[in-house]
Amino acid sequence: MKPAALTIKINSDSDISRLMLIFENEMGGDPVHHPSPQLTPKFLETELVDIRKQMSDWAKLYDSYLADPATDQLRCDPGLVKEVWRGLAVWGRRMYRVLFDIPANNSADLTAWAQDLKETFKGDRIIIDSAVGDIPWGLLYDEEVPEKLGDNYLEQMLSHFWATSYELEVLPPYPRTRFRWRPKLDNTGQTRLTVTINKEVKGNYGSAQVTFFEELAKTLNAGVTEEPFPLRLNSLTQELLESILKRQEPQHLLYFFCHHKKGSGSWTQRGWRAFDDTAMIIRGESVKADSAITIKDFENKEIKSFEFPPVVFLNACGSTQTEIGDPTSFMLYFINVLKAYAFIGTEADVPAAFADDFGRYFVSEFLKGRRLGELLSESRLRYAHAHQNPFGLYYTLYGNGNVHLGEAAV
Repeated sequence: MKPAALTIKINSDSDISRLMLIFENEMGGDPVHHPSPQLTPKFLETELVDIRKQMSDWAKLYDSYLADPATDQLRCDPGLVKEVWRGLAVWGRRMYRVLFDIPANNSADLTAWAQDLKETFKGDRIIIDSAVGDIPWGLLYDEEVPEKLGDNYLEQMLSHFWATSYELEVLPPYPRTRFRWRPKLDNTGQTRLTVTINKEVKGNYGSAQVTFFEELAKTLNAGVTEEPFPLRLNSLTQELLESILKRQEPQHLLYFFCHHKKGSGSWTQRGWRAFDDTAMIIRGESVKADSAITIKDFENKEIKSFEFPPVVFLNACGSTQTEIGDPTSFMLYFINVLKAYAFIGTEADVPAAFADDFGRYFVSEFLKGRRLGELLSESRLRYAHAHQNPFGLYYTLYGNGNVHLGEAAV
């Protein structure tokens, strides 16, 4: 287990129009409190809308960044993709200054936190406990961004993005007690995966995912002659509902490769949340009655919470998005309602070609018993170094980064 080096909490200040930052060094010392006058719910909401739109716009231009799109769907041309790396860094630097760089307020302790992070905590585990609002923490950038990037810009930048410098984990708003559980997933005897694939994703990536998991099933299901089989593969809405409703536990990983549509929910006096519009699209490209499944569909089935909390990976566009006062999210449903142990999703639209490779790599490495925090940090660096590809920064982990299989399954 890797201990946390730092916990950052965001709560409402006594003045609800602004947010309070609390920094707790796990090595000791008093917490540092900072009621930031700039960090307000309205400020966060505006920043989230802006950066998610920009991230999605970059994703739509993915082919234009590739060095050789006809033969390689991962390797980016450093000169062409430079605008994405710099754009992410500029936004991350601005947000970083709101959180840390405030010498004008004579906050010496907070400035010291930022310097300690940059000099001594690289590679360490940071927990973000955000009861109010959230940001894409992996995009934080702890250095000034040059006006012009040189030929070796990427090597210089990677050490300053939080996504490639730390093991980050975000705790969404729910009771924290179960995150004191031992994070080892007991897979003694059998490892169980439930996988749902949209086989009609443009570019034939859904079919590539099916082929990958069919081959994986041969390995995991070897010698198993009757249900429950270690790997169940779904491609229809009814199959998905059945697999969640009648699941055999323990489950260790629920993986979805599909499209995602984020709806707008609301609280009522009864606490009810309107989840009708948030959908996973598991056939084709659009929301239709027989091709998509909503959170409301899950709730209508009154699916029971997990007895053995699994990891959930919704590999789809914008699958971790939440807005202040808007609880409509599959992340919140799987963690708050079904009590999953961890959730991995994306901050914005992600190119299908990248999501395809990232998902297959993640599952392969997860089955080796690797910790989630380590695996995701290494994955981002892997795609950046090998392919100059920035889209690994779009993925966020909600939950305990120490979660891992007790025994390697492959």
